[in-house]
Amino acid sequence: MRLFYIILFITLINTAYAAYPNMIDKNASTSTQWIFSRANACLQADNISRIAANGECLALQTYYASTAPSSHPILLIFIHGDGVPGGGPSDYLKYQATKFSKPNVVPVILIRPGYYDSYGQYSTGESYAFNHNGYPGDNYPPQTIATLAAAVSQLKEFYHPRCTILIGHSGGAIMSGVIMGKYPGLANGAVLASVINNVQQWADKHGYGLYPNSLSPDKFIGSIPKKAFIYIISGTADTNTYPEMAKKYFDLLEKQGVQAYWRPVTNGDHNSIVLSQTIEFDKAIEEAISQCP
Repeated sequence: MRLFYIILFITLINTAYAAYPNMIDKNASTSTQWIFSRANACLQADNISRIAANGECLALQTYYASTAPSSHPILLIFIHGDGVPGGGPSDYLKYQATKFSKPNVVPVILIRPGYYDSYGQYSTGESYAFNHNGYPGDNYPPQTIATLAAAVSQLKEFYHPRCTILIGHSGGAIMSGVIMGKYPGLANGAVLASVINNVQQWADKHGYGLYPNSLSPDKFIGSIPKKAFIYIISGTADTNTYPEMAKKYFDLLEKQGVQAYWRPVTNGDHNSIVLSQTIEFDKAIEEAISQCP
């Protein structure tokens, strides 16, 4: 009988959270928030505001130009960067995404594991942004990239798009570049802003130490389909990911025979090229859309 009441209590808690996922006290302990996020288990996943992927439940923002997209639309999947110490919402690319919402184009903001958006929607999982088994910032591991790839795959099953384009910034661009080669054919192309070629070389340049868990885009170039297209946007004043590292990645792509396009932004910095100096970023997205089969 005691076991029955325990099961009943847990069921009621889970049901209550599934109905009211945003009513958790924001001052609740990390462990309590973790328990409730897992209890929900993505029961409300609709592939529009939330999606189940690789055992995680990721937040989405989907922008339809009308009540429903056309059949077989072009799917744009925006993947944000790593954030800063102290945290903050990670849906800053929504301002760009809304520009491209059309009946035949569906922009989707994908919130990475362990991050949240400006509406208080959280993605489950670990971000590894500031600690990964003792290695701060070592946050591009295979399991995280597999989760993002699973979300892309699930979105494709939902929309049946004629073309899928990954649009990443900074850490999101790094992982999008990995996905293009580690999961060849999952996306038709990518627009990568503030990207680098090799994670450890970047960490060394900053003096960040070892990043033994992270995957690097340059290790997967050989598996990218030749028909794929990749746009590289980099600010000439970027002192975070550095234009020479982005250019190195572009050169490697071109050498491998991938359709790569280099778009430097004069005096652009790490973030401005996707927030305020966005002419090249916008043009690259438009051109990527036009390249869709």
